[in-house]
Amino acid sequence: AVVAASVAAEPDGARVKGVVVGAPDTEMTDFSPTLAEKVPADAIAYLGFNNLAGSITTILEQAKAAQGGDATAQIDALTGQLPALLGVSVADLAALTSGEHAIVATSGSPNPGAALLLKVDDGTKAAATLDALRGGVPPLLQTFRPQTTLPAWKKAPLAAGVTGWQLPLSPEAGVVYGVDGDLAIVGTSVPADIAVQRPVSPLSSSADFTAATSGMPDAVTSLVWLNISEAVEAADKVGALKDAPAESIANLRPLKSITGWTTGGETPTFEVFLKIAG
Repeated sequence: AVVAASVAAEPDGARVKGVVVGAPDTEMTDFSPTLAEKVPADAIAYLGFNNLAGSITTILEQAKAAQGGDATAQIDALTGQLPALLGVSVADLAALTSGEHAIVATSGSPNPGAALLLKVDDGTKAAATLDALRGGVPPLLQTFRPQTTLPAWKKAPLAAGVTGWQLPLSPEAGVVYGVDGDLAIVGTSVPADIAVQRPVSPLSSSADFTAATSGMPDAVTSLVWLNISEAVEAADKVGALKDAPAESIANLRPLKSITGWTTGGETPTFEVFLKIAG
């Protein structure tokens, strides 16, 4: 592949624009981002993308084409067995993972969290699929590691009267899922799920985010937001920066955020904006 890019200075940061020629086709599908309204404005990071089911299918097909022979048979055998082992059909999994998605790292209190958001057509069906996975994943793990023991799932109250399910793997985090209308959420804690379920102040209304994405096309293949200020604060809170040179941390302080997106088609493009404090 050949990449051509330009860098331009702006009053509050720097912007990079580029095109890619001759890149392998990743089958990433275009979508119009809507889940930024579910991302808290103080989130550490946000990655928006689309059609996870289609991307996984493409990766498996490329792997089979590259390896051939026994590898193809092994991949087909594994993918054929998984639905039965998990207790869900391929159609159920596709329905859950064929829409718009977002991965969000929340700033959280007292600890950061993470959540996967899946926009679905049928919330009732999505809840049934996640419930089936709740029952199917533990036995599947024990199939590969018989010594694996997991705590029992328990009901977890989420926002707006939604009842989710929680697998408490540790005092700080675990797996918590729930479905609110057309949004399925799988997070690391109840606060992380609630933060994206009902954000007090959404990223979509943030002046910085709005300015950074003002030139974004209606349809993209991915959208990325990194709140550098929140990331540094979170890293400092958990002690990740205790051995970092003071000069390096000081150099990070003026950097506020990074926003970027990609487009598909015959000539994919990308754009990244680095916001610097005035």
